[in-house]
Amino acid sequence: MEAAALAHRVPSFGFVVTEAAVAGKLDSARLLAAGIRPGPIYGRLKAGQEVAWEGAVLRPADFLGPEAAGRRVAVLGDTADSAELVALVGEEGLDLLCHEATMEEANRENAIKFGHSTPAMAVQVAAACRARHLAIFHLSARYKPVSLSADPANPDPDSAGVIVEEARRAMAGLGMQGVELTVAEDFTEVTVPRIQPA
Repeated sequence: MEAAALAHRVPSFGFVVTEAAVAGKLDSARLLAAGIRPGPIYGRLKAGQEVAWEGAVLRPADFLGPEAAGRRVAVLGDTADSAELVALVGEEGLDLLCHEATMEEANRENAIKFGHSTPAMAVQVAAACRARHLAIFHLSARYKPVSLSADPANPDPDSAGVIVEEARRAMAGLGMQGVELTVAEDFTEVTVPRIQPA
């Protein structure tokens, strides 16, 4: 885990959590072809240990597929400027960026004054971090959840649908096709899939 300072009225931080890489898939067909039956040897090879077997040394690299990179998630506190976090993310990018967007763009000046972001600001950070999924949270209480709208396809102007639409427009403007967007409300859960090696 790494941390970066964010711009807010009081100290606020963003955290980048990087999961350890996961060993590749064990090639059990190759082991069986070599006469090695399922058992403790499989487990030791999968754990990355060399194994002495019938006068030979079995090396994990000879029986494991490519490792899967660990997932990277960034979770930010309140912020009107996430530049330090963007620098921290570097070239590796993010699987998920959880970024606040307290107010809509029409209130941008007020949002910044109080140390917060708008959907467009969160989208810019997601683009700079090469995030594959942007989850916007910490909306002002003035926006009722989209799930409470009578018609979620046409949310009323007082709902978080305004935030959703602004974020989508900003993403389209930056050519962020394929980037997933979630505008969170209470109890929202987001799954972060592991990218499997080719």
